[in-house]
Amino acid sequence: MKEKMFPFVDILIVTYNGKKYLSGCLASLQELTYPKDRYIITIIDNASSDGTLSVVEQNTNNFIKIIKNNKNLGFGKANTIGIKAAPAETKYIVLLNQDSLVAPEWLTELVDTMEKNPKAGACGATQKDYNQYKKITTGEKRIKECIWMGCGSIILRKEALDQIGYFDPYYFMYVEDIDITWRLKIVGWDILHTFNALWFHEGRDRKLTYANKRLYWAWKNRIYLLIKFGSWRQIRESCFFYYALLTKKYPVIDKKQDRKEEDKGRKDSHDKKNHVKEKESTILWKLIFLCKLFFSLPFVIPYALAARRKLRIQFSLDSQEVDSWIRYVDRVLIED
Repeated sequence: MKEKMFPFVDILIVTYNGKKYLSGCLASLQELTYPKDRYIITIIDNASSDGTLSVVEQNTNNFIKIIKNNKNLGFGKANTIGIKAAPAETKYIVLLNQDSLVAPEWLTELVDTMEKNPKAGACGATQKDYNQYKKITTGEKRIKECIWMGCGSIILRKEALDQIGYFDPYYFMYVEDIDITWRLKIVGWDILHTFNALWFHEGRDRKLTYANKRLYWAWKNRIYLLIKFGSWRQIRESCFFYYALLTKKYPVIDKKQDRKEEDKGRKDSHDKKNHVKEKESTILWKLIFLCKLFFSLPFVIPYALAARRKLRIQFSLDSQEVDSWIRYVDRVLIED
């Protein structure tokens, strides 16, 4: 891009007890090649209690501003506050997770992709392992169109966000990225992925377990998303699929490990007792998870039906196309 063509960007970082990551994140942003007078960093803090704001305040300068929430609003609501507070000259909103580092050309590549693709409503960066920061400095000069992109490191056209109405406030965490990118697609914007904008995410390989409330949020929100966007036929088909997946995807017993132990002829009774206790604990957490999910449905369904009606009043949906997006996401579930 020629220097005169650098549009103004607001980089939003939602923080919640992210003190141990934020210094590194802000330091990597200091190394951006994008002109410093053409972007601002907005920190939206969700009532952190670990001293996160002290790290931010130590780094505060002309291009960092802070928005303080008095409670944890979650990812989507906090970002909506940041989007609404963006300077009038802002053309692009960039979202970045607090536990991230970025390559020097990250922002330049994201903006360049959007400038060259005026029909793009959003473009996601390429995620790498946190420990590969500075070991990998360049990606691939390749762009592809996607059904959705995660919002851990993404650039969004402010005009497009104003058109669709920002994040759905129902979501606290998880699935809000699918929702917002699908609404962009519904009104005609493209969703892109550039392989040359690199970000390094500490939480990239985070695994969810039955004992982790994140798994509960992810599944509860997925059901909400399904009811909001899907045809009645697709809702029925996906519900059967989800039931089968939930009973198989997160196995209670690691059968491969069991066979390995049997092959070794392991006779240590103490280890065997610990193994049995571990299995019993997993079964218990699975039952707790399924009960929580089941009893949440009377609360989820009315909100989802209201969102479904509102979506169809606001926008014209191609049900066949949207159902294909849902089936694609369902297939991704198997691979994760």
